Amino acid sequence: MIDVTKIGSLTSVNLALRDCTVVGAAGYQVDAGRKVALVFLPDRIHIEQEDGTGFRIPLVEIASVEISGPGVVQSGGGFVGGGFGVAGAIEGMAISAVLNALTSKTKIYTFISVITNVGELHLHFQGMEPGALRVALSPLYVALRALDPDWVQGRRRVLDEMRSRDCLTEKQYEGLARRLGAASVQEEAPVPVGGRCPSCKSPVAISAERCHCGAMFVGTSLWRVEPIE
Repeated sequence: MIDVTKIGSLTSVNLALRDCTVVGAAGYQVDAGRKVALVFLPDRIHIEQEDGTGFRIPLVEIASVEISGPGVVQSGGGFVGGGFGVAGAIEGMAISAVLNALTSKTKIYTFISVITNVGELHLHFQGMEPGALRVALSPLYVALRALDPDWVQGRRRVLDEMRSRDCLTEKQYEGLARRLGAASVQEEAPVPVGGRCPSCKSPVAISAERCHCGAMFVGTSLWRVEPIE
């Protein structure tokens, strides 16, 4: 299962990969074969185990996140159509196509390796092919690059070189340098309050559907969030 959540007006690093299987780990107290959820947040990766326990890996502690694997693998099938004459061949091919569809099985093999300052975590995920997962996690890679001083300095040297060759005007150079310097991990936007629960008077978001006290604000419920002027 894959959950993508929007933070503010843009989709940030906020992706949850459910039912990951731990293949192996070093430096972290998690057993091989255990099912975990891998939750990517703006400033950390949270590993949540089935019993509710877990641990966090700050982005600043991550050396790399590697995605690999063959993707979709099909097994089974293999029936070949045949028969006497054209009609027999067509009938045989139609039957074999049905048999192949019924007996073929596909699985997704995607492996995720999180390499950190203190250890390694290797997982298997069947919910998405490697290429698609890499695209889904693009905000994570943007955030990791922004935290890498060598990468930032390397890109700055490219701008310096282009300016020295007169490929960039001074105004263009300054604008691009500012953009590079502004690259940073997006902070999680605070949830706007703007209202209170009519039952317990606790602050809640105007768009909230329920309060921690159990009051519901949707459907046939008579409770509605009270706006705070």
